[in-house]
Amino acid sequence: KIRKIIEVFLELIRSEDSENVIQKFIEENPVLLSPFNAKKLFLKPSILGKFVADFAILDANKNLIFIEIEKPKLPLFKKSGHPTADLNHAYDQVNDWLLEYKTSSMQILDKMGLSVSDVHIVKGFVIAGILEEKDKEFYTRHIKQKEAHHTGFLTFDELASSVLNLSRELS
Repeated sequence: KIRKIIEVFLELIRSEDSENVIQKFIEENPVLLSPFNAKKLFLKPSILGKFVADFAILDANKNLIFIEIEKPKLPLFKKSGHPTADLNHAYDQVNDWLLEYKTSSMQILDKMGLSVSDVHIVKGFVIAGILEEKDKEFYTRHIKQKEAHHTGFLTFDELASSVLNLSRELS
């Protein structure tokens, strides 16, 4: 069953460029977020009415992860290897959420039905694009830079591969 979901998802990210379509598919198939080890999943959580994340996950290690998804066909890197303006915009959104959390954590947790004891660390995550062969060198550097700022990154094809690998391990 998971293999079928992944096949449909891979076809969708290759053919569809609407973030909303991808969002809806993930909402209908939350197993796609299994690499995040979710204990609790929030769909379109509002951050005090100022911002809306695409997803938030409270994982088994008490990490609260706010996730921004972008279009699958989003270009990731310029020829120089630096992130494109669109990818940087996604990070800016996540950084806004994390900054808001720093200043209003109690209110945000309360709105989400969580307490301070439920959350140890708050992180951001961006899921965007498909990893092209030409981008692999830039991608590795990019991941290392983002991890240092409590922000993770995955491409949609990596997400699919991760879920499929996890499924194989569990079967």
